[in-house]
Amino acid sequence: MRHGSLEEIDPKTRQQIQEKYFRRSFDQVWDETRRHYARLDPEQFEAMARNPKRKMAMIFKWYFAHSTRLALQGEEDQLTDYQIHCGPALGAFNQWVKGTAIERWQNRHVADIAERIMQGTAQWLNQRFGALAGADLHQPSK
Repeated sequence: MRHGSLEEIDPKTRQQIQEKYFRRSFDQVWDETRRHYARLDPEQFEAMARNPKRKMAMIFKWYFAHSTRLALQGEEDQLTDYQIHCGPALGAFNQWVKGTAIERWQNRHVADIAERIMQGTAQWLNQRFGALAGADLHQPSK
């Protein structure tokens, strides 16, 4: 947001992005991005490519797609770059486990999560059934 082009990013930050995250140069990313967009929509691509800020955005969007591919392919040497798409359910889950042993993601295991979900569901169902049974007891008989 602060930069109008890749060239406006300070050299140290540019180097860090290319070496640590992209693991390739901006030129290599641009070449891959250019080939991809040129196939999809050549006219729109040419218009975007002439705008330095749009070009920069397209290069950073490449990382978004790349990090998703890394996760899907299970690239173990790039675990920290994995991007797992999720929606508001993950935020709700994080709130639900706040203050528990599985608050930290490092402590989360499928079996523990499944057990908590089943226990939570059973508790909720017992409350609902109890409320329904209580409501039925107070209904006048016909």
